[in-house]
Amino acid sequence: MLEKNDLKVSGEAEATLLVFSLGTYQFGVDIAEIEYVFRPGEMTVVPLAREEIQGIVNMRGRIVTAIDMRKIMKLERTPDEVIDSKNIVVEHGGEPYALVVDSIVSVVNIQVADVQEAPGTIPEQWRRDVVGLYKLESQLVVILSVPRLLKFLDETDEECD
Repeated sequence: MLEKNDLKVSGEAEATLLVFSLGTYQFGVDIAEIEYVFRPGEMTVVPLAREEIQGIVNMRGRIVTAIDMRKIMKLERTPDEVIDSKNIVVEHGGEPYALVVDSIVSVVNIQVADVQEAPGTIPEQWRRDVVGLYKLESQLVVILSVPRLLKFLDETDEECD
């Protein structure tokens, strides 16, 4: 069941999600976890970085590590996809990170009671990061936990092998 720690609840029973797309999937993160959103600028590749690290970007004088959300969610890009990438800046361990997503879909206010528990059939690679599911119009939004998404940054290379 969803706990208050998973969504920073505004009021007693509501939360606000930033909904973004990766391919045909829609994901949401609690807006309380987000510092800001910006268009990607020039990115510098980091030699020998983990595969999830897309590079680093200079954002208003701050160096921000860009995380490839497609790598995190194990989603391949198809050649016919039109991408309008955005960076969602969050903080983890006192450092800024940009979650690189295909596009921003919307910002929605939800009732926490309407968030459904993720079924056991959800892809195994997503289970650690998923808070629950929310039905938005005709699409299901997979709600993700930012701290869980970025937990891999706390692991050593040996723990990841």
